[in-house]
Amino acid sequence: MRLTMQVYSSLAYSVGESSLRSLVDIFAHRGALTRDQLVEETGWARSTVSRAITTLIDSDFLVEHPAAPSGGRGRPSMAVALNPSFGVAVGLDFGYRHVRGVLADASHRVRSRVERTLPVDYTPEQGLAGARAVLDELMAESNVEHRHVLGVAAAIPAPVDLASGAVSVSSMLPTWDGVDVRGRLSDAMGSDVAIDNDSKMAAYGELRWGSARNLRDFLYFKLHSGVGGAAVVNGELVHGHTGAAGHFGHISVELQGEICRCGSRGCLEVFAGIPAILEAITSVHGRISLQDFFALLTNGDPACVRVFHDAALRVGQVAGMMCNALNPEAVMIGGALSSAFDLLTPHVRAGLVSNAQSANHNVAFLRGSLGHHASAMGALGIALNTGVVRALS
Repeated sequence: MRLTMQVYSSLAYSVGESSLRSLVDIFAHRGALTRDQLVEETGWARSTVSRAITTLIDSDFLVEHPAAPSGGRGRPSMAVALNPSFGVAVGLDFGYRHVRGVLADASHRVRSRVERTLPVDYTPEQGLAGARAVLDELMAESNVEHRHVLGVAAAIPAPVDLASGAVSVSSMLPTWDGVDVRGRLSDAMGSDVAIDNDSKMAAYGELRWGSARNLRDFLYFKLHSGVGGAAVVNGELVHGHTGAAGHFGHISVELQGEICRCGSRGCLEVFAGIPAILEAITSVHGRISLQDFFALLTNGDPACVRVFHDAALRVGQVAGMMCNALNPEAVMIGGALSSAFDLLTPHVRAGLVSNAQSANHNVAFLRGSLGHHASAMGALGIALNTGVVRALS
């Protein structure tokens, strides 16, 4: 890299220190952009954008290449992105019995993905060892050294206290309750690690790379073993006072319902979590897998259709409540149940219409496009954002 402090200071003087950092932040968030997109993103005059981009390309801080085809005729546009040699970032995703990792360079090009299986109810020590092994394998596959890592972030399947870095007692990982995950991960990785809830990370991944790329306001429902959620308002994740915003799965939809693992009654999760759905069908089909359930559902099995219909209505009930509060553009469905998106959403919409004001009845429904990589990709996005900006501090 030839972005010397002299070049950086000169450009900062030309366009302003805060404006330069804003420009770098946009590239860290969005990846490759055309000059027209940069004018729209920054609100700067075209001449200012051109001057800044020319200086940063000349200094090797940015690189230029043909933009993705748009379907139009004529000469293709040129896109600009951070130089891949600026460094790499890593996103981790801790699941019920796995840790996944994804590594990408500063231009947003994914260079490696790795997954390790972990024991059920794995301890912090087992999880941290698995994460370090994933990091080492990612770097070996990508042929990079640790000094090139700009940042690491991790998605945790639990509420995360942003101030302390600890997970709460309602964690899907019971042995991690109260553990300083951020501190322990930072020690294991050899650098500061940002952490957040896995559903928020998944929503962020969809916002940066997936189905929500062109959205500013949406709700994200992760329908999996647990039911998670996230709200994005004006392009930003809503965290709340302590980071606990968005746990839609623990909104009570039946005050006298079954006890939830969180201690409340009738939470959405006891109706729409995968274990609850499979349990509800045992009296008819016995113990079956989710794949078997989907096969029966697709073939129109009456019992499976009824169970799925009831679960979807409950999801819609919560979605309607949240739409009344936030009035989003879209409701996005992720997690394993999104595999049956076309069968699910008509009933979710019916539940929403029954519980939302008419202004929200036509909200769009979208399926998450990143699949089981969503949380790791969201963590990668956070790592890129924080790492690139920190490198210029």
